[in-house]
Amino acid sequence: AVLRHISRIILINNFKSERRLHVNYPCGTCLRFLNYSAMEYDESKNPAPLFFDQTVQSLLKSLTRIDLAKVFRKRKLGGYKLEDPQYKFMTDEELQTSIKDAQERANKMLQIPPAVPKRTTTNRMFSSDPALEGLETCRMVFTDITFGIKNNERVIVVREPDGTLQEADWELRDRMNQLYFPRKGRHITPPRMFEDGYLKKLLDRHEYEFILDRACIQFEPD
Repeated sequence: AVLRHISRIILINNFKSERRLHVNYPCGTCLRFLNYSAMEYDESKNPAPLFFDQTVQSLLKSLTRIDLAKVFRKRKLGGYKLEDPQYKFMTDEELQTSIKDAQERANKMLQIPPAVPKRTTTNRMFSSDPALEGLETCRMVFTDITFGIKNNERVIVVREPDGTLQEADWELRDRMNQLYFPRKGRHITPPRMFEDGYLKKLLDRHEYEFILDRACIQFEPD
């Protein structure tokens, strides 16, 4: 109940800070209506600049409507155990600080996955050395593990058994990045729940939120 009351206060404050949708004139009231039309994804255009625009982000946050009771409710966490609740006596100042901290954590948890361009298949070949053919029976992967480089910009190349040196594909890149720079909750190989048979069972049980949460952890937005 406390969290819902706090969420209601946040919602009211958001409405106060937003522009009013109507303007009163002596001759009457003018209303502004919103028009929308469906748009299909066009691979030739990059949606990222539009998505990260401050106006668009503000609208998305307003539409999400933060409800702390929903954000911090019990959720399915896979192999993680639920922590016992903590009860504390606080002063008014400490309570306001805790509310502010809860709002910041809720905003972080409700961050919408970014809309970015779809990955493009890469098979860039750097060199072909027939003299190395047959020296190894398996592929050799070389990964730049320099700290601070974005995973999608990290240099990862593969030496094939036939002597070809080429850029690693995206599947291999994801595995190497997770191996050297693991992210909490992400597996090196996708969980079996995303396979057709298991995924259909989850959809039949209406586990939509669990599927989306797990997908955001396991896969990159592109």
